[in-house]
Amino acid sequence: KIKIEYEKILDNNSFIKESVPFQYTDRYPWKVGIELTTRCNFKCRHCYAKSLNTIDPSYDNVIQIINKLFDAGVVWLWFTGGECTLRKDFLDIYTYAKEKGFIVAILTNGSLITDEIISEFKKYPPLIVKISQYGTSEETYKSITGSKNNFYSFIEGLERLLNNNINVAIQSVIILENQHEINQMREFCGNLNIQQNIKTT
Repeated sequence: KIKIEYEKILDNNSFIKESVPFQYTDRYPWKVGIELTTRCNFKCRHCYAKSLNTIDPSYDNVIQIINKLFDAGVVWLWFTGGECTLRKDFLDIYTYAKEKGFIVAILTNGSLITDEIISEFKKYPPLIVKISQYGTSEETYKSITGSKNNFYSFIEGLERLLNNNINVAIQSVIILENQHEINQMREFCGNLNIQQNIKTT
């Protein structure tokens, strides 16, 4: 079953065939998420991470974990947070994982997608960048994330990814404060022809 799923991923994503040197073997487990940080530039009222006061694992520790996961047979990594792109060494970690041969996906709020990140994503494409969405207006973003400016940085990050043909999906996070915008969020994703996943908390 694992082999079939892995080969299906390769068949549906030609860029993985071209960029990932990993050859399938009968190893297990195959998919793991790594929380690179609990820090975030958003202050979402529903998020558990904001109450944590933890220190980010060091770069060396993260690399050690990645190496152990590779030895254990993992082929697919999710990088998440907090906001994983907040780490100054995020691209170093990402590039290491890609050069190691992993399929890599990113979960982000989209607000810190820089030209430097785009350049590296174009060189080593992620399987997907899944962006959390908290509404379709600056008022709702201010209510949930703490600042209306977060709405515009979300839009800018999303547009930067789409304009550079990076594979994107939207994870619409539904809570009491934004449930009135569910239809608008569906319409937003539909207009951009982006896959939408709805998550309730």
